[in-house]
Amino acid sequence: LREGLYSESYSLYTGFFDHTKDNEVCVPGDGPVAWVCIDDLGEGTAKLMINGGHEQETVLLTGSTSISISSVTDIFAKILHRPINFRLVSVDEYIEFHKRRGTALPYPTGEEDFLRKWATSFKALEKGESAVVDLLLQQVLGRDLVP
Repeated sequence: LREGLYSESYSLYTGFFDHTKDNEVCVPGDGPVAWVCIDDLGEGTAKLMINGGHEQETVLLTGSTSISISSVTDIFAKILHRPINFRLVSVDEYIEFHKRRGTALPYPTGEEDFLRKWATSFKALEKGESAVVDLLLQQVLGRDLVP
């Protein structure tokens, strides 16, 4: 069983965006993500385990559409009714930006080692590795997924 990226983890992929004060998303890569709600994953996983039918298969549970980090930034701007800048930067610029910005708990965002390791996640986004949409979860639940 492989689960897609949790929509609730968006802050990790949007430069630890804090909607209460930030006006910029600063990241070292962009790409589409088939975001999926943790509650939908939990319900779908339970139904798959109880109902069976996919034994000896590797199943992928994802959201029903994919959306890029830059598009998520546009959604932030619409919801918050203020401009939010999307800035694509090098890994070194990303690290310096977030070191200056400081820690956004629970993530050690002011720590270079953490930031350098986390920046590698964006390579996968750029390659489209998180963009794969599989409608199995929606079919198992028999309803639209939570956006």
